[in-house]
Order: sequence, then C-alpha cells, then structure tokens
Amino acid sequence: MSVLVLIPVAAASGAIGLLVAQWAYNNFWNISHSRYPKQTQHSSKEFVLAAGAVAFFIRGKSPLKVCLVHYTKNRDEWLLAKGRKDEGEDLAATAIRETLEETGYPCSLLAIPELPTRATIPSSVAGLAHQNDTPRIASNSTEPFCITIRPLKARNNVKLIFWYVA
Repeated sequence: MSVLVLIPVAAASGAIGLLVAQWAYNNFWNISHSRYPKQTQHSSKEFVLAAGAVAFFIRGKSPLKVCLVHYTKNRDEWLLAKGRKDEGEDLAATAIRETLEETGYPCSLLAIPELPTRATIPSSVAGLAHQNDTPRIASNSTEPFCITIRPLKARNNVKLIFWYVA
C-alpha cells in the first residue's frame, strides 16, 4: 500500500519551485536504495537530455539509405543526427528538429511494427493503474528504441540520448 505524506516546506515568495526541488533532492534522491545499490541520482544541473534519430532516406522502391552527419571541425567522424532538448520540448520533437537542423532533411518518426519495451500501456486503455515492470511488445510504436548514457567531463554529470527511428 502506498501512503502519500505531505511535508511542509518553508519558502520565500516566488522561489517555492526551486526550493521544493532542492529540498527534495537533498532529502530523498541522494539516499541510497537497498534494492538498487548501483543507482545514481543527478540533479538538473548534472544531466543533459538529448535525442536523435536513425533517419532513413526513403524514396519509392529505391534501397533505404541512412542519413549521417559528417563532422569535420577538429575531427573526422560520421554520426547520427542528435542534439540537446530545448526547454519545454518533448524528446520526440527534439529528435525531429535535430535531424532537420543537422542533415537538412525534414523527417517524421516511423512506427516500429513490434518494439520490445518496458513502457506501460496507458491506464485508460489497460484498465489498470499498476502494471508489472516486464518487457512486452508494443505495436506500431514511435517510442525511443534505445538510450545512450554518456559520462560528461564534469564529475557525476551525464548526457542521456534517446534514439528514435525516423
């Protein structure tokens, strides 16, 4: 059984959101969890959210081509298009925008016919508020198919890159 506990937090006018976030981080998210000993917590200043796409160039019956970005400034790398999420933007929109910005090609997300996922079915469809945390196959899904967790130079900072098919 879950119990909701409301704990009063004193705050100055106009700063309540920041104070609540800082208080929560200091009091709860920095506590280790016995079931997840390798779990790490990162405050909003310690992570970067990004998204990208494996973008296919599809034209009629021509063979599929993957759009890659060739980085030549200070390096010689061919990479998939990706970039940081703008404030207020959802990750799928980030993947589409970054693909256009970096390749010059507009794209849309492609539904994957059978995507293995741990995402839950919306409770309004499933009729259940709680669902088991087990992999299942989602039909025609545009959810991310992969995530990259990249350590950044600053200690304990990470970049989370969500990958889509476009």
